[in-house]
Amino acid sequence: MIADLLLGASVCSLFASLIPACYRDYRYRKIPVATWKFAAMVGIPLSFASFLIRVVTGSISPDAVPMLVGIALVAAAAAFALGYIEVFGGADSIAIIIIVLTLFYVPIANSLFVFAFINNTVIVCLLIFLAIFAKNVVERNYRDLSIRQFPLMFVGTKIPFAHFTTYHGIVLEEVTAEDGALSRRFMDFSRNFRMERDRFTTAIAASEQADLYRQAGKVWVMYVLPFIIPITAGLAVTLGVGDVVQILLHL
Repeated sequence: MIADLLLGASVCSLFASLIPACYRDYRYRKIPVATWKFAAMVGIPLSFASFLIRVVTGSISPDAVPMLVGIALVAAAAAFALGYIEVFGGADSIAIIIIVLTLFYVPIANSLFVFAFINNTVIVCLLIFLAIFAKNVVERNYRDLSIRQFPLMFVGTKIPFAHFTTYHGIVLEEVTAEDGALSRRFMDFSRNFRMERDRFTTAIAASEQADLYRQAGKVWVMYVLPFIIPITAGLAVTLGVGDVVQILLHL
């Protein structure tokens, strides 16, 4: 009973940090480190206490402890490494680390928590990419793309210049003026856009190129996903439903 209460309190502390983080990630794509203090300083200790009680009382076999702890540490290290090389943002990395270190021992039918959480988060991301694809199909944006550029249908869209100041994305088209006429071409996709802050929509809106993009109408922009949202959704699905992949495999 006490172990369950401690675990419940740790889960609440996680969502107390994740929910405002989702808002800030969606609205600003910036999350202060202080956002995670409550989850880290309250959630992890409460969860660790619950874990110890379960081990002492036999709810968790001592033989399973090395495996559970090892998987959690490997997942946390992988999240740190992926954040370090900027596969996703630092806040996303912190969120994943805190989640796996807090709930690594939570029982999930036919799976382990870490695997279920990763599976569900990936599924949520895939659904988001499919929604972007469907939007582009409806708007017939595929007409602008070559076969090589077709993957943009899943990660980008076309927006007018008027949305540049509020949209969080990376401009994929370069607009120039040649002999009084506008010329536009796609940027080289092999370049590391994450490091080129001058390609962000807000940067373009404040640059000398703003008038050219205003005249160009809609241009292709690669969406910067607020990854905290699918992370939070993946966690909620894991705690409420379980491992969706395992559920589908056992149908």
